[in-house]
Amino acid sequence: MKIKKRLIFIIGAAVVLAVCAIILISMAVNDNAAKDAWQFTEVTRGPIQVTISSTGTISPQKSVDVGTQVSGIISKLYADFNDHVTKGQLLATLDTTMLALTVQSANADMLKATAQYELDLKDYDNNILLHGKKLISDYDLETSRVKKNSSYASRLSAEANLAKAKANLDYAVIRSPIDGIVIDRVVEEGQTVAASSSVPKLYTIAENMNNIQIKAYVAESDIGSIKKGQKVTFTVTTYASDVFQGIVDSIHLQSETISNVVNYVVMINAVNTDNKLLPGMTATVNFIIDERENALLIANAALQFRPPAEMIKEAFGDNTGRRRSESSGGASSSNGDGEPAGQNRSFQPPRDRAMLWALDEDGKIKPYRVTLGITDGQKTEIVSDAVNEGMKFLSGQGSGGNNSSNGQNSRRGPRMFF
Repeated sequence: MKIKKRLIFIIGAAVVLAVCAIILISMAVNDNAAKDAWQFTEVTRGPIQVTISSTGTISPQKSVDVGTQVSGIISKLYADFNDHVTKGQLLATLDTTMLALTVQSANADMLKATAQYELDLKDYDNNILLHGKKLISDYDLETSRVKKNSSYASRLSAEANLAKAKANLDYAVIRSPIDGIVIDRVVEEGQTVAASSSVPKLYTIAENMNNIQIKAYVAESDIGSIKKGQKVTFTVTTYASDVFQGIVDSIHLQSETISNVVNYVVMINAVNTDNKLLPGMTATVNFIIDERENALLIANAALQFRPPAEMIKEAFGDNTGRRRSESSGGASSSNGDGEPAGQNRSFQPPRDRAMLWALDEDGKIKPYRVTLGITDGQKTEIVSDAVNEGMKFLSGQGSGGNNSSNGQNSRRGPRMFF
């Protein structure tokens, strides 16, 4: 009988302990669930930039197309792709057979014209003496003078033709006009080049690749924010982790229409670190419109967050709650796209006030009205003494909440509270 009573007591105690354990576990789960029902974002400190993005093509800052002024067959090439050349260095020669014959013919014509001129000159000198002795008429003297002058003109023409033939022979030897590197060669040995209205290109030589330029296209809606001397950062696909620096050199006044969008050409100068950048690469360019080096930053999701109306009512009462709720983004402040009316783009943010929401120790919401600085579309600068680095603010209501402000849309700015 005693054993049976003892067994009943032990079973009863075990049931009580199990019930207590279940209650404690349930309380812990509910507490954790309550904590997990909110998403928080932390105030950080760091750099922020407001930029305008564009794309452009990399090219040398200075390059020269080397061509030929005479027609002929490429006899020999002395430079190839990526060769470093110096000013005056031999690059190529054309076959000179026909050019040399032209020089020889022009030289013969020159000798003939010179001989004729010398003969006519002597005749004229003799006629002057005969005219003085009244042995020839004035007409005969004038005729010999004209013949002498005509011979002199023929001699000058022969001299010019000889000089031209010699120059063409010299043009058959192609030399580099600058110190640089060969970035393009468009001919082969044995190829015939014909010099007509335009000079046939043989080589393209870049002065050097230590300095490059980028030809970027900026839309007319953004060109007003671009200035000469403005800082630029850019990347290229093959070195995606490297960020290169540049400076705006010039803005072309002539517009170009691309896909029905008016664009302006902006030339950017940059240093080619380690000669990584090659001609023709596509650069993704960011023009720095404004920047801060050590700013207080908050994710835009926290600025767009609005607590449920019942929490605002619980914390502030009916009147205050309704006023806070309406000022936090009523229907009248929307532009129809879920954006506040008058919302500017990320690169022209207004410095205005917004509301951040935190939870106090009792789990009640606490508002922080702050002044906003610049924004890059994902984070926004906070200009307020009431907020410090490390503070956490509400940015969402869990995975199943009714707030969709997760900060993933980089083009949406923060929600403004007026």
